[in-house]
Amino acid sequence: MKKIAVLVLTVFLLGITLPALADTATTVPANTTPGVSDTVYANQTPTVSDTTYTTPSVTDQTYQPVPAPADNPLPFDLSLLNNLSYSQLKQLKEEIENLLEQKEEELQEFKGIVTSFDGQTLTVKGENEEKTFVITSDTDMEVKGELGAGYKAEVKYDPASNEAVKVEAKPVILEYTGTVISFDGNNLTVARGNGEQKTFSITENTKIEGLGKLKGEKTIKPGYKVGVKYTLTGNAIEVKVIPAKVEKDKEKEKEKEKERKKESKKEKEQKSETKKFVKKTYYKKR
Repeated sequence: MKKIAVLVLTVFLLGITLPALADTATTVPANTTPGVSDTVYANQTPTVSDTTYTTPSVTDQTYQPVPAPADNPLPFDLSLLNNLSYSQLKQLKEEIENLLEQKEEELQEFKGIVTSFDGQTLTVKGENEEKTFVITSDTDMEVKGELGAGYKAEVKYDPASNEAVKVEAKPVILEYTGTVISFDGNNLTVARGNGEQKTFSITENTKIEGLGKLKGEKTIKPGYKVGVKYTLTGNAIEVKVIPAKVEKDKEKEKEKEKERKKESKKEKEQKSETKKFVKKTYYKKR
């Protein structure tokens, strides 16, 4: 997108600031020195060999653009803009804005899962194909967390150069609950009741949170029941820890509550039956 705008700008500047130049040097009209010979001399002092030289004027020199500074990404010296008038600069601005609007309409979008990102290129796998985009300092990056493999991304890009204009990305979060089988500080293996197992990577960014009686607990031990939030690459984002013993205590408490409710229901039924019996007996006596 920028390359076309830059090319138009360069041509526009050259057309405004530079006159048409001759390809060959202009020869200075020769004069004849009377009384010496018929040898023709230029406006320069001749040499012994009578070779005729001419002094090139400013208009005789072929123009060479001044190289742009290293920190200037455009292919021309920005100081050339100082030679333009206000109205010329305004016209140039309008032309560039029109070109940018046209290029924005030509931009395309691509959605998928990030497979790699090295800071300069971003590779995204879509439903039917995989594309690699160029990331520049002008790319608008809207990323939740640290962009990497496993992130869901939407890329707006220039199809002519595959340069990413805007990138929106966020991690795909999945959940898994089970009992801890092993944990070595870096890898956490969790099993479900049906025998299924998954291993997750624990990083310095993983949040470990103890629940219930273990609120504030930051350790993970075999036998603990855990709920893991993780990315498609298997990196654990969050681990919530509840010891198995606490779970059993909760189950026992639930059973006790059920028993209490049953007993309370029986007591109510018995009281109700007693009232009915008393009423029945009372009316019979009368």
